[in-house]
Amino acid sequence: MEITESMVYWITRLDGVVNMLTGLVVLSGILSVIACVVALYAYDDGDWPVVRKISRYVVCFLGSLLLFATALVLTPNTKQMCAIKVIPIIASDGDVKEIPSDIVNLAKEWIEAFRPEAREDSHEND
Repeated sequence: MEITESMVYWITRLDGVVNMLTGLVVLSGILSVIACVVALYAYDDGDWPVVRKISRYVVCFLGSLLLFATALVLTPNTKQMCAIKVIPIIASDGDVKEIPSDIVNLAKEWIEAFRPEAREDSHEND
């Protein structure tokens, strides 16, 4: 699968989409709470025409909250989408599959050898 310029652009915009959806969820939640409070006060006063009118708003705001929250949960951010696009390409690459396990183990040992030094360096900077 080829990754096009358009695909790269939209992958980089996903964090903005997630932020926008987060804002819409918060806004819908706040409007839902306000509409519910107004409806409850109107109910206590026995003002039925206001209760009916506000109830429509409550349903609309709760519906939009559900819609935006679902979209937020199902929308990946930029890092997740990069992993979604890159991991299958790497996994299906024949060269990567042919790497012997000895080389992988050697790389893991080499990385482990540098970990204590990184921790000591961070304590020296404090």
